[in-house]
Amino acid sequence: MTEKLMERGSEGAEILSYILDEVFDNIVESVYKMDGFVSSFAGDACNAIFFGDQSIENACIAALRIRDFSKNKNNYETKFGIYNVTLKIGLSYGNIEWEILDAGKSKTYYFTGEAIRNCYDSQKKSKTGDIVLDKRVYLFLKNLYLNLKNVHLIEIDKDFYILDECNFCFLDENITKEKKIKIDSSHDFIPEKASEKYHRGEFREVLPVFLLFSDFSYKNELNNFIKFILNKADLFGGFFSGLDFGDKGNTALIIFGAPVMLDNVWNRAVLFSRSLIELYGEKVKIGISYGTAFSGIVGSELQSTYTCLGDEINLAQRISMTGMVGQIIVTEKVMKKTHKYFNYSDLGDVRVKGKESNTHIFLFSKIKKERWNIDSTKPLVGRDIELDNIKKNVEKIFASGWAGVIYVSGGFGVGKTRLVADFVKKIEGDVEVYLFKPDQVIKKNLGVLELFFKDFFKIDDRDSEREKKEQYIKIYKSYIDENSRNDEKELSRISSIIGSVIDIYWENSIFDKIESGEKVETVKNACASFIKSSKLPTLCVLEDYDSFDTSSLDVFDLIVKSSEKKEIVILALTRKETDYRRFVTGENCFINEMTINPLEDFQVKELIENNFGA
Repeated sequence: MTEKLMERGSEGAEILSYILDEVFDNIVESVYKMDGFVSSFAGDACNAIFFGDQSIENACIAALRIRDFSKNKNNYETKFGIYNVTLKIGLSYGNIEWEILDAGKSKTYYFTGEAIRNCYDSQKKSKTGDIVLDKRVYLFLKNLYLNLKNVHLIEIDKDFYILDECNFCFLDENITKEKKIKIDSSHDFIPEKASEKYHRGEFREVLPVFLLFSDFSYKNELNNFIKFILNKADLFGGFFSGLDFGDKGNTALIIFGAPVMLDNVWNRAVLFSRSLIELYGEKVKIGISYGTAFSGIVGSELQSTYTCLGDEINLAQRISMTGMVGQIIVTEKVMKKTHKYFNYSDLGDVRVKGKESNTHIFLFSKIKKERWNIDSTKPLVGRDIELDNIKKNVEKIFASGWAGVIYVSGGFGVGKTRLVADFVKKIEGDVEVYLFKPDQVIKKNLGVLELFFKDFFKIDDRDSEREKKEQYIKIYKSYIDENSRNDEKELSRISSIIGSVIDIYWENSIFDKIESGEKVETVKNACASFIKSSKLPTLCVLEDYDSFDTSSLDVFDLIVKSSEKKEIVILALTRKETDYRRFVTGENCFINEMTINPLEDFQVKELIENNFGA
């Protein structure tokens, strides 16, 4: 139904919202009228829990009401045809546990235990329109009501029975206002970005990230894991849709692209998944798909949640099951959107439930370490004048002995990075070249410098703290030896300060002894000192520097306004043509501005011929 209505656009979304509201209104109301509680929504399903002395009787009556409503209203006639909605219900009895977790920006709760897991087993035995209960419920009813005179059951298996009718006439079936849960309470667990304005639902492009994780030995370990997911989802811009402990195992669903779409959403989803595998690789396997899904608030006024429904969510879940623990499996669509930034292994076609044709899947391998992310094997076309201008200006700055800034502006795709990459090829070896890039997903203080130093010292986030320290010390010492004509004492002094930028710390180090109020400025000055310390003339290429965090930009301000002589060029690439940030420079600093215009038609033709042979 979801996929068919998806073809109808916004009208289809309105119809689906209406049908879901009708179905869930009945379910939730029936549960609450019998003093139950809807503990979770999982796509087009939900779990309900009943407490107290009459919990089993209440659950049976609620289930019968839900079944009868479904039988009487299972066809929904719309302008696009008739859509049939069917239900399957499972019942069990036993112990459960629950927890409310607060991770700062986000909160969640979960219910788990034998009763919930066994309930899924009952539901799997159910056919359309059936209510199936297991032996635990059967024995309870049999012991309480001799010969089950008030209950009509049909045995379908050794341990499972269909509940056909029951008559617990003594029960108080009147709902009271005190039993209702106000919608405001559920909003504690629905972020503001999934507010009421999304209630009617919509079809939108999403990346569902489906986590399948094994059991934890201790409850606090599970809680720490869930808080970690919540924090990482907030960090990378994902929406934590919820947890489920059921027939598919222990699962969590995080949505990227809904309720709001952020830039670089594909990279965000993969990097989020990688961050989980790095710490919990022995516990988690992940599936990521990409496509259109229904997104909106489902439930009723008594209780509701924001979620996504559709084939893409099911596909993410099913491909996660094809992988091994510690693996991230993605669909071909995800791979094509992210292959410039990540390496993948082709796993070929697999057969997944619900799909008529095979699904092509890929295994995430690692983040690419390509310096420029461009193809420089083809000749540069139409940029001889610009290339010569950069060369002359850089030589002029180096000859002056002072720092200088060259701003290179131009629209997206005009070829700024390719131009600079070709220039760098001509000077490498004679000049120290440093490339600085912003993190397109996470923006944080000194984020640009953190990426630079991780690359410079070849730090792998998957390594242990000891391995990171050994790697850092090895390369730092080698760098000091290579630049011995400069201030070796200063480089040694700032070692622990630079290490702090990439989360490497030593007790009782110089960094450790700096007053907390002075640390930020001290770190900035140390970063500037390190960048200026090479014995060679230095070229700092700042790619897309409009996206740099303010703290990182402050470091380059310190470099170019310094009163010390140093042959250093800041080559700042910006997409803005006029209104871009200028650095705070010293009186001896050389400044030049260049604009890269689009190629002429005859140059575009030459470019196409060189790249495509046509």
